[in-house]
Amino acid sequence: MIFAVDGGGTTFKTCLVNEVGDLTHLESFRVDTARGIPGLRDPLMDIFRRRFSDLEGTGDALEAVGIGCRGVVDPVNNRLVDDPGVLKFMNGHGFDEIIETDLPIRLQNDAVAAAMGEKRFGIGREIKNFVLFTLGTGLGGGLVMGGELVRRSTEMGHYPVNPEGVRCQCGNIGCVETEFSAGAFERRIDEVNETREAGDAIRDTRHLFKLARGDDAGARAILDRGVYFLARAISGYANSLDPDRLVLSGGISLAGEFLLSRIVEELRPILWRRDPEQFVVLSRLGAQMGLYGAGAVGMDAVNGT
Repeated sequence: MIFAVDGGGTTFKTCLVNEVGDLTHLESFRVDTARGIPGLRDPLMDIFRRRFSDLEGTGDALEAVGIGCRGVVDPVNNRLVDDPGVLKFMNGHGFDEIIETDLPIRLQNDAVAAAMGEKRFGIGREIKNFVLFTLGTGLGGGLVMGGELVRRSTEMGHYPVNPEGVRCQCGNIGCVETEFSAGAFERRIDEVNETREAGDAIRDTRHLFKLARGDDAGARAILDRGVYFLARAISGYANSLDPDRLVLSGGISLAGEFLLSRIVEELRPILWRRDPEQFVVLSRLGAQMGLYGAGAVGMDAVNGT
């Protein structure tokens, strides 16, 4: 049994995961970032101790801790190297400072963890070669080839698609992350809102998708632009890496068929030698992708891989 921790931002999710992918004892908490490390350590250790108590007398035992965390991580030393956002107080610190245990602890970047979760519990049970995109605040992902994770394949969002686009944080111009991500959408929303009445403003990415499902031309224009460039990245990865599937995961992917159908239509004239309806699929792991990923990270620690 794995104690799984999904650390995607100020809200951390936790659960227990077994080898077949059953999630139990789901519990989340908000990190008190003003307190720094104690604001993460104290609530996480409280939950960790409760899970030990919950398993007493059940015949199950915790074998490892698996963590998927935003930012640049050092998985060898279980250390957060760089997060410029809400977890910056952890930069340079290891998660063994947070979870006090003799159990193995394994940390991975959340996008890599998502690919590991898909490999172990999702489409990877049937497909051995796939690209995974995590569509959220940014655009990350991972590559699985021959049933094995390519461990440095995390920066899927830094694929240039628009030479006339904005400068990306990586230094390049027009990376797909600058065109299709919550961050990209919210930048476009700010621009569009300048020409809309205050009571008609688009509030955020969630509201954008709600309006786009209706007849709001401004919202649809933002989404259609993003899909146009996302499709170019998908086509590029398909042609260069030759995977069997491209899997969409992350919060934005929860828009489901509404989003998928638009991506498929945009891909029809540009996806070479593939049927886009078969090639691009939604993750089967849904809103708990981060916990499945963390569980898979922990299981690799148990198995010594």
